[in-house]
Amino acid sequence: MPLKKIILFIICTFNFGHFSAGSLLATHQTPESSACLSDKLALHLALSPDGKQALAELATIREVWLWDTASGKKLWTYPGNSPQITNLAFSPDGKYFVISELDKATVWDSATFEQIGVFPRPQQARYTDSIFLPDNKYILVSGAGESAQLWEIASQKLIHTFPGSATTYLSPDANYLLVQSQNELSWDLWNIWEGVKLQHSALYA
Repeated sequence: MPLKKIILFIICTFNFGHFSAGSLLATHQTPESSACLSDKLALHLALSPDGKQALAELATIREVWLWDTASGKKLWTYPGNSPQITNLAFSPDGKYFVISELDKATVWDSATFEQIGVFPRPQQARYTDSIFLPDNKYILVSGAGESAQLWEIASQKLIHTFPGSATTYLSPDANYLLVQSQNELSWDLWNIWEGVKLQHSALYA
């Protein structure tokens, strides 16, 4: 059975535990500059699918760090200057991770730490959020605003734009996208690959 881990921030420490056994695998201290105050812990957090890497934004120093969960060693620091992070996530295969900021989403290689692509915030969106599709080849970039966008990661090619995005929900098979209108009074169902609207539903007829 593959090792399953969870990472938690408890006061000033990282605790890594085994789901099935309920045992503590490792505890790692945050940097001294973080201190033991609730406003100095992680604002955003992500764990790789195999549990071997942890990604976190540290509130006090406003940096994003990547850790090796077994040793607690810092592997990488986001090179951006005081980023305003909105989301952190790993791809389903763990080969990539994305750092979403107010104005863009940046995809990185989790082994080499090379930048793979930069995907801009959708037009008129107030922030950026992003999710990898199950095939690890595409990323959906959205945010409360005018639209959500599907991008091919390798080519950085915009595949489709889905207008009217206040909230988006991706189906488990990643074939359909449900988009809530900005006024939250209607929903549109899209075929994500064809970019075709399949249905429009008003909450109040």
